[in-house]
Amino acid sequence: MQNLSTHEDSSTELKEALLTAGWTENEILALHKKGRLQRIRNILLNHRKIHFMEHEIDLDSDPWLGEGIRKKKLFLHTPQGKVRWTPELIKIVKTSARQYEDVWKVIREKNPANARLMEYLRSHQHLIPKEWRDYGTIYFWGSIFEGPGSPKHVRCMHYDGYEWSVASDVLTHFTLGSPVYSAILCE
Repeated sequence: MQNLSTHEDSSTELKEALLTAGWTENEILALHKKGRLQRIRNILLNHRKIHFMEHEIDLDSDPWLGEGIRKKKLFLHTPQGKVRWTPELIKIVKTSARQYEDVWKVIREKNPANARLMEYLRSHQHLIPKEWRDYGTIYFWGSIFEGPGSPKHVRCMHYDGYEWSVASDVLTHFTLGSPVYSAILCE
């Protein structure tokens, strides 16, 4: 191994190596913060181990109805137990909407994910697969809400190009022939 002190531009070479390995400029700049370099060194020397956090999600409890929505109630909520998050837990199914009933006929038999999963993913956006961004809006048909005198709503997550937000969509607002992407819980 060559001695780094013999290289005039060792920091430039290190930066180029990190960029080649896929690091971004911001990630390289952040390396010196909060002892990160020391922690990385300890891992490389086997002085430390990496412990991955498991995400267990409770899909049995009722989803949050939102602030100021006191009169809204759950019309349908499918409890789905406690699950450990992996990207393979969910698949996205595309259907075309003529009316929400058309989408519902296809989705209800496929184990649609409920709004508790959506809420968890909104709070842990780093878990959401990057490919989901291409779908724009993803619906969670396992939880449907209604209010007095108002139509039913289905919960959804929307990616705006920067981050995911949660919303609900009135079931009668689906556009004729538009694609609808739904989260399906795999067993």
